[in-house]
Amino acid sequence: MKKSNWTHLPYLVVSDEEGNLFEIPELRMTGMSLNQFQLPEADDLIPLPEGSDLFQLPERTPIGFHPESGEFVALEEYQGQPVFATAAFMAPAYVQFHRAGFLKKENAPRLPLYAYTAVGWKDGIFFVSGTRIDPDERQDFRHVDLDAIEKAALKMAKNFSGNRLVEHLIENCVFKYGCPAARENRC
Repeated sequence: MKKSNWTHLPYLVVSDEEGNLFEIPELRMTGMSLNQFQLPEADDLIPLPEGSDLFQLPERTPIGFHPESGEFVALEEYQGQPVFATAAFMAPAYVQFHRAGFLKKENAPRLPLYAYTAVGWKDGIFFVSGTRIDPDERQDFRHVDLDAIEKAALKMAKNFSGNRLVEHLIENCVFKYGCPAARENRC
């Protein structure tokens, strides 16, 4: 692969066993489209949007791009320690171009239903493979009052006591997972 095809790429981001994220300076970030590993183009990369979340992907081996060999590399460990794939879940208003690049191990647990976007690190910030598709500012988390949402969720739980769907949405979506869709003040 030509050098000019990868020089724009941020470093691969991985997680240790405790969930701490860090970059691998020897490898560049990769993404996936369908079941193919790919290198995001420069135009595909944006700074991680405010309100996005970063995740460790347990029992998933990160795949990086090795610039010297021009090959995709599975990274089971780094400096003698096991590492895991990472991904971003971008804030509403954004769409991903590439899923996170990883190989799923046989014993990998099922993940919550999120759009696991390819993420990298460069110049002191996280980058993701995606773009903003909704210009409406209502999607920006700086406009979201999480305290008001939690209070409204508790009120809704009281008003619909015994409703299993409402209980599930509040207990899991709002409080356990902090789902961005549940963060909108619609309670």
